[in-house]
Amino acid sequence: MVLAACNPITGNSDDVIALVIEGLPERTLEVGDTLTLIAKALTFGGDTVPDAEITWVVVGPDTGQLGFSLDTLSGLVTAYAPGSGFVRPRLEDLTTRALIEVTVTPPADSIAPAGGQRLTMGATDSISPQMSVAVFQIDSLGAPVALGEKPVHFYLVDPLPGSASAAGFYVTTDADSSAGSEPHEVVSISGTDGQATAVIKLGTDSSLPDSAVVDAVAVTAVGDTVTGSPVRFTVLFGGDGPQE
Repeated sequence: MVLAACNPITGNSDDVIALVIEGLPERTLEVGDTLTLIAKALTFGGDTVPDAEITWVVVGPDTGQLGFSLDTLSGLVTAYAPGSGFVRPRLEDLTTRALIEVTVTPPADSIAPAGGQRLTMGATDSISPQMSVAVFQIDSLGAPVALGEKPVHFYLVDPLPGSASAAGFYVTTDADSSAGSEPHEVVSISGTDGQATAVIKLGTDSSLPDSAVVDAVAVTAVGDTVTGSPVRFTVLFGGDGPQE
């Protein structure tokens, strides 16, 4: 929580002297996404005022570059275009020194392979080569622009996740990661170069199938599947053939 500005600490214990913003001071949304901001009013005695009529305001003039709308009563932020701006809560004459910066990022237009899609693990390898995709937006000139901070879902297609054939390996983001609660799927976040990666890592079970098929899928904030999804990878176990 971010502590807000306070009134002078005098008066009754029931007097509201501060607003506290819940959550981080920086929020990032994708176009089409929504977020409800929350703040609490605190009394001199340290109690929360549950029915305090807190409103929300945009700090500074609206230059048309905000990229989001703000419901002043509910604190609902709706992202509609790339941009950024600052907001804060208000209770009568009491406001906060702390501001929340809201940044709206563009949705991904497409994903594409960023390397080979047919990968081979050698007989002594414990981890596969990287399965890599690029997440990008198409700008007004038709050129691809890499997008960072976008989630890409990598999940096993074959053999069947949870089956005995899949017990000897799991899908993860890097060589240092262990199997999660869902060992055959993982979410990888794209870097500044727009690339998101995952690998197959062998477990303790020595029994392996001939190969594994993994799909990579990206979706927008509103749940639309991004063009190019799924990108399909095939990983061959125990071979020494070339990667494609």
